[in-house]
Amino acid sequence: MSLPDSVIEQNRPILIKNFAEHYRMMSADSDFRFNEEFDELKHVGRDLPCTFADLPCNCPKNRFTNILPYDHLRFKLQPIDDDEGSDCINANYVPGHNSPREFIVT
Repeated sequence: MSLPDSVIEQNRPILIKNFAEHYRMMSADSDFRFNEEFDELKHVGRDLPCTFADLPCNCPKNRFTNILPYDHLRFKLQPIDDDEGSDCINANYVPGHNSPREFIVT
């Protein structure tokens, strides 16, 4: 899973002293550059399995059909009385500064 060069180039840390100007540039013309950057990411992760989210008992939990939790990063709930799908929500762990599982995104 590799990112396009333009995304890698844009994914560099922004120095705090340059942040206001970077944000101004990205949000100009109705957030054109933010939208462009987001659009370049639409194929990232498409090859990763989301089998738990695709189970019939879990499909109603997915707000969008194209935004699903990856199997290897999904946040797992305690199952309720062996109820199929009770351990699944549409959420993934994401890395933070201190840990590869520092945040949960839903």
